[in-house]
Amino acid sequence: MLASRQLRIHETQNTSFVVHVLSGPIIEDCKGIVFSDHYIDALSQSGWDRVQELMKKANLEGSPNKCHSVKDFKWHNVMLQSPNWSILSSEDSNKLLSQIIHAAT
Repeated sequence: MLASRQLRIHETQNTSFVVHVLSGPIIEDCKGIVFSDHYIDALSQSGWDRVQELMKKANLEGSPNKCHSVKDFKWHNVMLQSPNWSILSSEDSNKLLSQIIHAAT
């Protein structure tokens, strides 16, 4: 899980990112990248309520999440979705977050 202003990912394969990003993530030489943004509610429901406090401290509170606006620097066909990344469904995001939260406790 990550919250930041920018995110650049290079030479990465088969990896899931749970992110809040102010500008669209940039990927290069990547395959099988999955993005999810369904983390604030899941963390709050799990009892970890510091997420809002930390977002405020980082000046990210209330900012729009652009994790769906991925720029693939190796995919130049603007008419088609890059095959190198995808967005995780809400249901799969919740499963992933449950695993992360369980592993962290």
